[in-house]
Amino acid sequence: MTQKIEVGEVVSNAFGKGIANILPLFVNALLWGLTIWIPYLNVGTTIGLMTGVLGKLASGEPLSMTEVFNPDYRKYMGQYFLVSIFVGMGTFMGYAFLIIPGIVISISWMFAPILVVNKGLQPLDAIQKSNEATYGNRMQIFLAQIVIGVLISIIFGVVSAIAFSVPSLMLVWVIVFIALFAFALSVSLTATAYIYNKLFN
Repeated sequence: MTQKIEVGEVVSNAFGKGIANILPLFVNALLWGLTIWIPYLNVGTTIGLMTGVLGKLASGEPLSMTEVFNPDYRKYMGQYFLVSIFVGMGTFMGYAFLIIPGIVISISWMFAPILVVNKGLQPLDAIQKSNEATYGNRMQIFLAQIVIGVLISIIFGVVSAIAFSVPSLMLVWVIVFIALFAFALSVSLTATAYIYNKLFN
């Protein structure tokens, strides 16, 4: 039976555990960004960041600073690309029908790539399982994403205003924006991992 997603739980978990995992998540994202130009290696790091890191967060396992370099992720290259194409095409077609179907499809199928890597499902099976598991929870997932996005935006605005009020300290601004990016990334990924754990573990 699919568990019910509660918006408040998603938001509180995202901010609580997101802050606790901010350093390893940021380091993994940084390593991905630094190696994205390296052929073949970039495939593994992309799969690692988009699915492997989320799987670790969802299971509660300790997250390595270099999780994206785990070579096991590269063996899912074909399945990951295939499921990404299916999800991308389906979402695009949904948006072509006046946006709302695209939002519904993007939420319905959002866990398919993670299921391919973490559960070993074939692309179409992963899409079907994601669709079934999110049914009845899509509005809650959407609202949680909106609430988290709004809260992050408010925090960005307040902290940025304070930082920019300090004159002639460019280094402070750079540090602040790096910290804000790390914070936003960590909270967003942790929210997705929490929902994944509720629906599939």
